[in-house]
Parts: sequence; C-alpha cells; structure tokens
Amino acid sequence: NRSSDLNAVSDYEVGIVAKFHEPDPLELPRVKENSLKYYLLAQLTRHMQSDLLHLLHQNFMEKIHFRSSVRQEFELVICVDNSGSMHGKKIYHALTSLVVFMETFRRMECKFSVIRFGGSATQTVLKSFERPMSPEFGQSIIERFTCDEKTLPADALRFVAEKLYAKNQEPSPNVHRMILMLTDGISQQRDPTQYRKYRKMCHAQLVIIAIVPGKAGLSEKAQNIVKEHVDTSRSLLKQICGDDSDKYSLVSGDEIETLPGKASCLIVSFFNSVLKEITSSERSLKPDTVKEKEFNAFKAENSATNFVSPVWLLAFSQPQPLVDKKSIFVSDPLREIPHVDSNVWVTEDRSRQAEILLQVSETLEAYLHSSDMQSIPSAVSNLWNEKAREQDSLISDLQSLFEDTVLPPNKPTRLVPDTKGSRLNLPGIVQYMCTDGQYTKIFESLSGAPRREYRICLLIDNSSSMSGPPALCTTKSVMAICEALQRSELESFAILTAGEKISIVKTLQQEWDEKTILQIFQCLTFNEQASYVAEGVECALDLLQSATSNQGPMFVFIFTDGYLSEGVRLSRSLKRASESDACAVGIGFGLESAGVASVFQQYVVVHHPNYLSTALRTLFEERGKGSSLENEKFQTVQTKTVYDAEEQPLGSIEEVWEKHPEKMFAHHYKEMEEDKDVMFEERVSSGSPFAVDVCFVMDCTSSMGSWIEASKKEIKSMAENIKNQIAGTFGVICNLRMAFVAYRDFTDEGDRIDYVNLTKDIDSVTAKISIQKATGGADWAEDVRGGLIQALDLSWTSGQNDARFLILVADAPGHGPFCHNTPSSDHYWPNEEPKEHRSGLPSLRDVTKQIKSNNIHLMFIKIEDGTDMMIRNMRSVYDGISDSGMEFKIEEKNLGLGSSGPSQLGEAVCSHVNYVIADQFM
Repeated sequence: NRSSDLNAVSDYEVGIVAKFHEPDPLELPRVKENSLKYYLLAQLTRHMQSDLLHLLHQNFMEKIHFRSSVRQEFELVICVDNSGSMHGKKIYHALTSLVVFMETFRRMECKFSVIRFGGSATQTVLKSFERPMSPEFGQSIIERFTCDEKTLPADALRFVAEKLYAKNQEPSPNVHRMILMLTDGISQQRDPTQYRKYRKMCHAQLVIIAIVPGKAGLSEKAQNIVKEHVDTSRSLLKQICGDDSDKYSLVSGDEIETLPGKASCLIVSFFNSVLKEITSSERSLKPDTVKEKEFNAFKAENSATNFVSPVWLLAFSQPQPLVDKKSIFVSDPLREIPHVDSNVWVTEDRSRQAEILLQVSETLEAYLHSSDMQSIPSAVSNLWNEKAREQDSLISDLQSLFEDTVLPPNKPTRLVPDTKGSRLNLPGIVQYMCTDGQYTKIFESLSGAPRREYRICLLIDNSSSMSGPPALCTTKSVMAICEALQRSELESFAILTAGEKISIVKTLQQEWDEKTILQIFQCLTFNEQASYVAEGVECALDLLQSATSNQGPMFVFIFTDGYLSEGVRLSRSLKRASESDACAVGIGFGLESAGVASVFQQYVVVHHPNYLSTALRTLFEERGKGSSLENEKFQTVQTKTVYDAEEQPLGSIEEVWEKHPEKMFAHHYKEMEEDKDVMFEERVSSGSPFAVDVCFVMDCTSSMGSWIEASKKEIKSMAENIKNQIAGTFGVICNLRMAFVAYRDFTDEGDRIDYVNLTKDIDSVTAKISIQKATGGADWAEDVRGGLIQALDLSWTSGQNDARFLILVADAPGHGPFCHNTPSSDHYWPNEEPKEHRSGLPSLRDVTKQIKSNNIHLMFIKIEDGTDMMIRNMRSVYDGISDSGMEFKIEEKNLGLGSSGPSQLGEAVCSHVNYVIADQFM
C-alpha cells in the first residue's frame, strides 16, 4: 500500500520525516497545519535531486574542479514569485522546484540565496548566501510564501542588484553567478532594457522560467487570448535573455508539473557554460598554491544535561527504514585513483601542517586532563552503553570483521631463543661458546600469541551537505565502529572531523574513557559550509605517521557523501596514502552519497548502517563480488527506459542529457504527482480567491437610453462570463464585485450623480441601472469628472494582486479645454464646473492620475468622435505614469452610434477584462 509505505518511511529516506500530530521539537519545527512540509517535498523530489546532482557533479563540477586547482565558486540566486496569481498548482510546483534546488545546492556546497518577490516594497531575502541551510530553516522559507502580492519581476532583479550586490563589483574569475527567476508575470513589466541593466549590475547570468496559461478545455476565443499572452511573453524573454534558449523557458499551465524538470535543465546548462568558459581559459588551468586550512582541537562541554548533539538524538530515535533492494555498493578492486593523471598537481610541504597538528594534539590532551573535564557525569557512559546495546548486532558483526579479516593479530607478544632470526641472543652466544658450538640458539625470534597493532583514523565529513540520511547513518556507524574497535582492544585510533576546518576529536594516544565518549557525542554537527576532506586525509596521514610507539599498518575510514570542496587535492591525498601503504576507504550512505564513487579509489556505499559490515567484508575479503556504483550510480533514469527518435533505448544519464534533455526528468513527474496526492491535501497553499472589481461609469443624459438599457440587460451575463472564463481558463475561483456610477451634468441637481457601491450582489447593480432615466444634459459637455471622482471613492479591493477595472461609457466630453476645444458648447468654459459648484475638487487631469496610481485599469467605450480630444489627453496622462509599477495602457473601444453598438457592450467589456487578467495576472 503506497500510502502506508510513505507514512512508514524514516529519516534514512528523507532526512527527518514530518509527523502530523504532536511533533517532537527536535525532530520537526512546528508548522502551519495546511502548509507545505519541507521534509515531504524533499522526499518527493529525492530522485530528481539525485539526477540533477549527478549531472552537475559528475559531468560538470568534477570537470570544473579537475580543470583547475583554483576552487571554482558559485553564487546562485533563486527568485520566486509571490503574487496572488501563483496560488494553487503554480506555487506548489514552484516551491517543489525551490526545494530541489536548495537541497541540491546544499549538498554541492554552493552558495545560494532565496528571494521572495512581489510588489516593489515587499521584496524579501528569505535566505542570504551566508545563512547555513537546514530542514527547519527550509520549512520556514516555504511558509513565507503567501501568494497575495502583485508581480514586478524587473523590480525583483533591481532588488537583487541593490541588496545582494550593492557594491556593483565584478566578481573574481573563479566566481560564477546565476539568477534564476520563477514567475507567471513576466509581461507585467515589459521594458527589456531594465532587466538587462539590473542583470549587468549583478554581473550574473539571468535565467527565467515564465509560467503561462494552458489551452486545454478552452474555447477558441479563450485560446486566442492565451496565445497572444504566450507570444508576448516569449518575445519579451528573447529581448531580455537573447536568442539563447538555455536562458529561458515557458511552462504551460497544462504541463505545470514539468516546472522542476525544465528549471533543472536550465541550471545544468548554466554549469555547462561555466565549464566551457573554464576550458577555454588558460589562466584558469594554472596551478594555485594550497592555502593553509584551520586546525583546532575539539573541546566538548562538560555538562550534566545537554551533553549530546541533536544529531545523536535523531539518529537513535527513528524507526527502522524501508531499504532498497540493492543495498550494498562496493568499488572495483582494480579501480585506479580517480583523476590521478590531473595536470594541475601542486607540490606541498607538509612539515608546517604536521607541526601545527602536533601542537593541536598537545592542546587537546591538556584540555582533557584539565579541571574542566574532571568528574564526567555517569549519564554519558550510561547513554553510550544503552545505545551500544541497541546496536549490538551491528557492533558484533564489525568486531568479527575487524578481528578476522581487516585487522587480524599481527604483532607477536614475546621474544624466544631460536636458531635463526633478526636479533642476536646474548645469553645464547655465551652458551654457544661454553658448549663449543653445541648450543645453536644464538638468535631471537618473535613468538607467542600475537596481538593487534594498527594505526587507524576515522575521518568524518562534518559539512552541511551531509545533513539528513548521511548524517544520521554516519552517526550510528561511527559509534558502532568505535565500540567494535574498543572491544577488539584497538584503542589506538584517532578521530578527525573535516569541514571548513579540521578538528581533532581523539588522538592516537588518547585512552578510551568517558572523556572520549563525551567528545564523540558532541563533535558531530554537520553544519559547516565546506568539505575539506582532502586536507582531512592529509592530516590523518600526518597523525598516523607521527606515532613513534606504533608502527602498524595504517587505515583511514572516511565518512562522506563525496561532494567535496577541493577538486584535485583529494586525488593527490589518496595517492600519498597509497604510496605510504595506508588503506583509505570512502564510506557513504544512501542516494545522497553517490558522489563517493566519483572521488575514491576504494569505497563502500550502503543504504543503512546495518549493512556496513557486509559491505566492508565484501571490499576486504570478497573483492569484485559486489555491485559497483560505476555501473549503478543510483540513477533512476537507468531503471526507466528512455527512447530516442528511432525507438532505441538510451543507455546512460549522460546520453539522455546530451540527446534529449527534455526527457531528463520527465520520468519523475508521474511518480511525484502520485506521491503528492498521498501526502498533501489538494487545497494546500491554495491561496485566496482572485479578487476582481469592475465599475461602470456611464453618462446617463438624454442621448444614452439605449446604452442604459444594454447595461441593464447584460450586466449579469458579463459577471458570469468573467467568472467562468477565469475559472475555466486558469482554474481559479474569482471573487467578482461590480458597481455602477451614473452621471449627468450640473444642471440636473439631485440626479447628477447616482451610484451603487462595489458588491457581489449583481442583482442590486442591475436594480440601480434599471431606475436610471436618460434625462438632462443642458449643453454638449457633461460632468465626466464628477462621475470618475465618485468612482474613485468606492470601496475598491486593496490587494496588491487584485484586478481593478473602470469602464467609462460616454458620448460627450467633459467640461473645459482638457476635454474639447468648442467653447460655444460648454456653459462653463474654460472651467470644469460652474462657479457655485467650485469646492476644490481635483481636475480631470488629476483624477486620471489618481486612477492610474490606484492601479485601476481604465477602458473607454467610445460612442462619438467628439470625445477624441478628452480620450487623447486622458491617455497622455494615464500612460505617462510609470511609478505605479504597472505598465498597462488606457484601452479605447469604438462601438459607435449605430443600433448594434449597445449590443456589443457586454462582449467588448468581457473581452478586455479577460485579456488583461490573462496577460497581467495569470
């Protein structure tokens, strides 16, 4: 049963699994009941992350690192649209993409930032480059998306330039920047020069994913609206990004589930462009000097309560996991050191580092013997013993493996007289002389029950890329190995952690006691922002080779996910280990650690700690009988047959990417949708209904009878048309309100202005229109200004992403030279009102400015040519205002005086409203 399987999945599958009822604070941050769960999104996209990570690391990152000893750094900015039109499936798939990228970049140890954008004043940095990533922080990020803003993508790009790259400094040649924007409103700001300007300020490559409406199930007319919107978006993207299709993509609402895959393809293309840039740059290939890393002695805090890191508690608090059928992967015994032939080797003198390590070791030993580390609470040993009992089966297996196979007895315990040997026996020589050569045992040989003498180091990648399954599995395995070594009377082992710095946790000489246990309990945090594992290997070798009283064989066991920060250095370190007769073995856990196979000569990768002893036994005893990650790579794309145009199956993930990138992630979509249906309610992150206000402002003087009647007849059908169109085309519930403002002229006194406020009750609007009589209007000009002032005073919706429309229906201009140039037809010329009505109200010019500033879309239904001058001047004012952030223009519809004009009113209004909504809100 798929549902029960998913509910049973443990941390080894997804990290820390969300629980919906009374979660332990250590396991899960408290989240909103209906919010997307970061952990579950991470689980849903696990295979997609692995495919993306494999493509980036195996094909680009490795080639980038091994092209140069200079570390190539990446600064990736992910901008996600928080507008109201993004709710529902759009935001779900956008946040799914975001989780894929955050998890992938975290494991790659790339710097990345997350920006939520909407209105000009509400752009927000949800994650800075410096902020460490964690599942809890990821949950807080996705909860910050509310889908209640407008969409200003150019302003978002300006925000990135000013907030993240304020100094406008060009990065060094080894720093590569990309800005990825996910939005459904690219056409709301249509000046491509603005995008190019801000991109240049960021010194970054801009990649845009634009979500556009789908056509499925739409009428032909609606499909034409969508097509026009799509064509506009595509044209704008080409102007912004150029003709390079690797820098933008359109995702149809009909295929919204492809959003994570299409965005991933563009990210891979960006890394590919970096690789080409480095390949063509001779300067990038020059060797660089190795910078010294920081070394320190890890010093545990002696506390009676909080003496264990949260990772330890999590590692031992989860149920048994589901395990893949293929649980063990072991390196090929004939495998060479990867990239050992690199042409960017750097000669390194380790004398200084060895001296520093000796000083750090002495510092640690002094600390462990200080007063701060006396009287260790008994709870430390008690907890260790309790957890050891829980893992007794694994520990016993490892102990048997060490004693029988990997670390057999190798050091005789006493010297005995012998007839041959490497040392002379002085008493035997005396006896030889006294017996005239009859006594022949003049040599000494080693004999007696042998003991074990080995130099062992456990090196643990403590970086944030290890968090989740690798961290929890590593924690349990480190404990099991330490306990197995101790039971095998092999206490001469060291423990190091490698992250941004190298920390010594236990020296070779340090005794196994409660102080050592306390050190191990606290050293594993998995929150450092780099993986200097190569330096860790070097330090391990320095420590092992510095042992004077122990000259046994050397072993270094490296727990890591294989996604490291040093490029060619690890190959050089492994070569040094080989030349020193030290056995260096990479150990990884689960899908997240497939990188181990890319960088180690000898490795094991398992899905669960319980299989570690079997994997190590296969490596050391039955070489060649296990499956190799070189062939498997954990890539699900190879278990799903992908065919080319000739129906021939493609054999590798690289071949799929090279020949059919559009199919790269396609096989995950259905699987993810099925999982989503199990894990998430359909209404999750559905957002609020889309608010639309439509206000008719109509001249109701004596010449407008047929238009009043048409409005009365069609107002209800217009409302239904708009709501149905929005629901049918975009799958969005529409909260529609309508209003009607009737205006006449100053001589009409009580009937000059009449209105019904914006309301969902369309019948009340119809009733107000029904009581209007086409009367009044002494001269040609009418009080257009008064009608618009009243319209502005209505209770308009205030949401940033709400749609507001004002429909002006008039056959005569307003008063004054702003509206016409016929003084004889205007009783109040050159004023806009009679002297007795002057009350300081704004002019029609200012009213027009206010309409635009309030983000109200203005449409003029033209009936007579006499309104041309008013329309022209209003258009000049309205279209000239750009500081509102909106780039829509005044709309003019000429329906004329003919008998068919009024009957076209409903169609004209609906067509305009639906087009604007499709073009600028969806």
